[in-house]
Amino acid sequence: MEYQKITRKERDCLVTVVENTSKGFPMKLADLSRKLKIKPPTALDLVRRLEKKGILESKKGMIIPTAEGIKRYEIIIYAHRIIECALKDSGESDVDSCLEAAGYDYLVSTNLVSEMDHLLGNPETCPHGKRIVRGEANEYQSL
Repeated sequence: MEYQKITRKERDCLVTVVENTSKGFPMKLADLSRKLKIKPPTALDLVRRLEKKGILESKKGMIIPTAEGIKRYEIIIYAHRIIECALKDSGESDVDSCLEAAGYDYLVSTNLVSEMDHLLGNPETCPHGKRIVRGEANEYQSL
């Protein structure tokens, strides 16, 4: 599937769905709406947009990420954690680093993130202690 850009709201939707879909159980549209603090019709619109991009699937109010959605999530989280590390190294607090990274982690090219990762010495964890997973992030070389 051809790479398609996503918006910040779509990014937040994808991250929320993946992080709240556990052990094969899909996320409910009502729960997504509540977690994103948006109205159900707005949540449904986000899900529909991500379905058209091949990132999410939904049926009867239940939402799951596609294989493409999981890859995109992994790329976003890899970028997020590397950006957090860079911001923390520049003097930002853990919380501010996280909030700032979420603003553009889905926009930064994987080439730039990989270079940042290398320049940072390939850290094992982000400032919050979460493991940095490398691998699929290089699939989209020009995000």
